[in-house]
Amino acid sequence: MASSEEQHTRWRVGGRPLVRASLHNGLPTSGGPDLSGSDPRPWLEWLRRVWEHPRLVEAIQHASPDLAAGVEALLDQDPAAVRVRRARKVTASVLRYVLRAGYRPTPFGLFAGIAPAAFGRRSSVRWGSDHRAVVTPGGAWVADVVAQLSALAQVREHLSVVANNTATEHEGRLVIPQHARPGPGHPRAHTEQVEIGVTDTVRLVLETARESVPWSVLVAKVAAEYPDEPRASIDAMLADLVEAQALLADLAPPSVEPDPLGHLLRALTAAQAEPSSELRSILSRLSDAHTAVEEHNRSGGSHSLRCGANEAVACLSTAQSLDVDVRMDVDLVVPEAVARVAEQAAHMLAVVSPHPDGIPWWQGLRERFLDRYGEGLVPLVELVRSSGGTGGDLLPGLCEQPPEETAVLDRRDRWLLEQAQSAALDRRREIDADELVDLEASRVLSPPAHTELNLRLESPTRAALDSGRFRIAVLGASRSAATMAGRFAALAGAEEDLSEVITQDRAAVPVQVSFPPVQARSALLGRSVRLFEHVLHVAEHPFPGSGEITVDDLAVGCDEGGLFLWSHRLGRRVEPVVPHAMNLRYAPPLVRFLAELPRAERTVLTGFDWGAASRLPFLPRMRSGKVVLSPARWRVRATELPPRTAPWSQWQRAWSAWAQRRNLPGLVDLGAGDQRLRLDLAEAAHLFLLRTHLDKEGSATLTEAPAASAFGWCEGRPTEVVVQLSRTEAS
Repeated sequence: MASSEEQHTRWRVGGRPLVRASLHNGLPTSGGPDLSGSDPRPWLEWLRRVWEHPRLVEAIQHASPDLAAGVEALLDQDPAAVRVRRARKVTASVLRYVLRAGYRPTPFGLFAGIAPAAFGRRSSVRWGSDHRAVVTPGGAWVADVVAQLSALAQVREHLSVVANNTATEHEGRLVIPQHARPGPGHPRAHTEQVEIGVTDTVRLVLETARESVPWSVLVAKVAAEYPDEPRASIDAMLADLVEAQALLADLAPPSVEPDPLGHLLRALTAAQAEPSSELRSILSRLSDAHTAVEEHNRSGGSHSLRCGANEAVACLSTAQSLDVDVRMDVDLVVPEAVARVAEQAAHMLAVVSPHPDGIPWWQGLRERFLDRYGEGLVPLVELVRSSGGTGGDLLPGLCEQPPEETAVLDRRDRWLLEQAQSAALDRRREIDADELVDLEASRVLSPPAHTELNLRLESPTRAALDSGRFRIAVLGASRSAATMAGRFAALAGAEEDLSEVITQDRAAVPVQVSFPPVQARSALLGRSVRLFEHVLHVAEHPFPGSGEITVDDLAVGCDEGGLFLWSHRLGRRVEPVVPHAMNLRYAPPLVRFLAELPRAERTVLTGFDWGAASRLPFLPRMRSGKVVLSPARWRVRATELPPRTAPWSQWQRAWSAWAQRRNLPGLVDLGAGDQRLRLDLAEAAHLFLLRTHLDKEGSATLTEAPAASAFGWCEGRPTEVVVQLSRTEAS
């Protein structure tokens, strides 16, 4: 039976797929040391074998310099002098990294990378070793250097500033959310917001800086209004407003800036005319760091050049090492048939969505909006101001975790609960999703205009893949296209592919939303090159030539199609796009409001959701034909096993009995999403990691893992494929 969605629309894969894979193979992932004992000598032998893989060692050194130093200290010690507890802890940490390097394709530092792939009539795979690493200063480093420079009067007088568009006035106080916070140990590391009194002077400054204004002009404006105020006092007051983030300076690079060091140097151009000795020293070191980083990135990223770049940036700040992304040396072609199955998967996810009518915490917003404002356009700033700066008055759940659903079980929940229990009783690890698809097929759906799927393609050989003997496991579905791929658009050369998929919806002009993360050290996760003509900056100084879209320019309207966002300057509807996977719960609430508004009443398309059955201790695999919508999953609590004080042999026996009762496979992933750790439960070392996790966390989620043969088509290397999809009218 065709669903209403299928009758009127279809999904179409667009652009090139993106492949994500480990950069390492041939690692000692099996035969690990038995960490339950007390003799460290086998552990040291294993560490020596690991340290024979220089690229893995470099990856660990970059991810955790302290751990790498700890390994080298252990290997230099007399085994008789090694402290057992310390050696066990270090060995377990290295084992986790080895398993991460061997099995997890999620891009991270020098462990896993990305590359563009292609669809074709037949598959082909070539893995090379000439990978290209690209480094950029870490966000905490950039924030620290910006703070150093902003403290210099000679720098400040050449800056431009703009009022923070996330700050709101409440009862005579300006409430300023704090973003790009410094790292642990800094006094402001955990400061969520700052409040300052709104004096006449502060109000004058904020009104003058509604659009970007040079520092000198702002000082002159205040001086003209308050001629008795010393210039030094005015400058100090403005500096305090910058430190409080009430004013945002153009010195800090926005999130659409791919070259933070270059941005800093360009922003300081005017101040370089007659620099003080202190500024001259900083500029020299900044230029050296930029040269070292550029040389590294042009050359493809050798280890020696990376060390040189690290040393160069450390001369200015040790707040954070360089961030690294890697473009893999791989040529990979996937059969067109895989794209067609991916389209079927997107269709099925829409049909079986637990939220066909839209985002749950947005339900009723259209009615509340119409009751309060009617059908006219409402300035976004008015909407934000009336709700305390968050949208929370109209949308109470926006800044909070959505409440757990307590409604009566619907038809979908009942079916899933029945099927999950039947599978558990029958010791079956799989159920057929087709019945659920048919059950929900009559619902009227309104899927989003575009999405993105992360897939694990499984087939034993390329010949099998080409003949159609494959299946795909859906590992994730994004809120929109470019969510997972956007951060890597420049590295993969995928800018046009991503923008083309999103701009296929001609009803609205895409506007890229650029904003800082809550923690400065997370800046890499939210950095994406400019993909669209128009950029909306939130809580950051606008990038030159951003297309003149501002918060002041936007309005919210409502018609029979639902809520929409309108740009007065463009005279068009606009669609905010956040082209990276940063969790929007850690973004400014205004960003989340803007990102969710266009799809508030669209069918929620995410990874498969078990609804009321999600908390069950066992969930079977959910499969339809070639598509695995959800893998089999087990939950185990530490209280189901002997306590941490019990001997290893007792715990191991209890575990074996538990695993047999629960029909657990031998290969599992510990954790979920991108935080998975592959475990072979026949390996004592892997079992030790599981027990350690249970002792620390109290519970564990275990998901069935694919056999090594599943990656035969790609020569045994764990690989994921990310595809972009757009919704088109069915012919």
